[in-house]
Amino acid sequence: MASVKVKFRPSSVNGKEGSIYYQVIHNRAVRQITADLYVHESEWNAGTSSVTAPSQADADRKHHLHIIQKYISRDVLRLENIIRDLTLKGVCSADAIVDGYRKQTSLQSFFNFMDSVIGQLKRLNRERTSETYASALSSFMRFRRNKDIQLDDMDEDLIMEYEAWLKINGASLNHIFLYAHPARRLQSCSGKGADRTEISLQACLYRNGQDRETRHIPEGHPAHQGT
Repeated sequence: MASVKVKFRPSSVNGKEGSIYYQVIHNRAVRQITADLYVHESEWNAGTSSVTAPSQADADRKHHLHIIQKYISRDVLRLENIIRDLTLKGVCSADAIVDGYRKQTSLQSFFNFMDSVIGQLKRLNRERTSETYASALSSFMRFRRNKDIQLDDMDEDLIMEYEAWLKINGASLNHIFLYAHPARRLQSCSGKGADRTEISLQACLYRNGQDRETRHIPEGHPAHQGT
């Protein structure tokens, strides 16, 4: 029987955040999956293997920790589903679980999915829209500091944070709309009930009717220079 445990590895540097990882165990074989999630040792409850917000933490930090715990719960559920599917097929092993998890997260990468959408637009000879989507992706990657995100983590709060970031970096209301539009469209495509492993590009490109050619965002615009 396979099991998943959430673990915390403190940093060797005093005062620095430690890392969270997942331990997969099957028939005494142990594998680790790095979660790319970080909290301070005082924010980790070893008894419950979960993130906890210290009483002195401010509202922003508490919100951040809440999001991290949400990501942990999502990842554990994903691993449990992978274990269930592999067990039903009779091919479950520690390596197969890790491999299945990595493949699934790669398929659900927002950056990868946006690249696929852009490529599809180019094949449809919709150059202006593909250029706008490419500019929007580049901007969003700067906002995220090149840290990818899963499609099912794209929510309204994140998009609003992105819009606020664009405004701070000098984007006009029109350009904020143009940059955020692809993210909102893809968010709707990957919403509840959607097939998140093989999302139809057509559903994104033609949702609610034929997609209009979006206005091109010039490279010289301040939003391209975001930090």
